Amino acid sequence: MYLDNVIRHSFRSDPSVTRRFDGVDVFVEWNGTAQQLATRLEAQVDGSMPFDLALVSNWGTMMTPSPSALENTMDQWRCRFMYTSDDPNIDEPLADLLSSISTQMAWIQVEKLMSFDGAPGYGRMQHQA
Repeated sequence: MYLDNVIRHSFRSDPSVTRRFDGVDVFVEWNGTAQQLATRLEAQVDGSMPFDLALVSNWGTMMTPSPSALENTMDQWRCRFMYTSDDPNIDEPLADLLSSISTQMAWIQVEKLMSFDGAPGYGRMQHQA
């Protein structure tokens, strides 16, 4: 269903569609374990920013919060942060998040997670609620 929403809204801007910022996937370089990465990122946002770390994945496999048996990881990780505020002005909190992350590691890429008329326009990882 989410793919239908992405396709439907990718080619034109429909003013009747309600868009909502749900969160962000931040891809980072990291040479430690998934749990070490999650612990470090959670400390960065704990109570100080309107984001919660929802998951960390590698090679498309969710590594936290549910541990994975994946042993061979690469140094590029997806870190999904869900937005916990109703404030539609997301630019400053997002910039603060990236600035905070950059004090600990290099971030490579950022993808905003948007909903269209209440339906997610992004994919969920396996086992993600």
